[in-house]
Amino acid sequence: MHDSATLIESHAVHPARTDRFAGWRSTYLEAIGSAPGHCETTVLEQPSAIHHIVSRFETPAAMQAWTGSEGYRRLTEQRDAFTATLVQHGTGTALCFEVPSEATARKWKRFLVTWCAVLPILLALNTSVRTLLPGLPPLVQLCLTSPILTALLTWVVLPRVQRWSNYWLLQNRHGRLSKHPD
Repeated sequence: MHDSATLIESHAVHPARTDRFAGWRSTYLEAIGSAPGHCETTVLEQPSAIHHIVSRFETPAAMQAWTGSEGYRRLTEQRDAFTATLVQHGTGTALCFEVPSEATARKWKRFLVTWCAVLPILLALNTSVRTLLPGLPPLVQLCLTSPILTALLTWVVLPRVQRWSNYWLLQNRHGRLSKHPD
């Protein structure tokens, strides 16, 4: 009896190209579904625009035939125009894979994105408080603005910014997804 083989492709999709990714994924799923030795494919989506395509093959040779095929090469070339990707594979029935997530973003990139999101809100809040309530002690100003800033970041700004920026945040210096933080 041969061990089965599993192929995991993780994708952070460029925010302006989600429609292209959806079309590509449909084409990809149709193509891999007809590959000899293909057993099944599962698509997992994280809310932050990270997508995982998990495909199982009857044998490692069947998986290698698929990943070495002209069809796979053509599809990966198309995909690379709008995603950062990490491809992993393994054999056997009990496998462990590390998948990219927001936690694997480089800290300096996460700092830059967060700072760019915070600065305009902080400027608007501080300017408003100083204009509408002049003469308040700095501690009182902070007590008024900090819950507003925190609420806006938690429920409005950061979820959108992270979804938009994951394509860039999660790339390593080679343009591929990273599965390890710095």
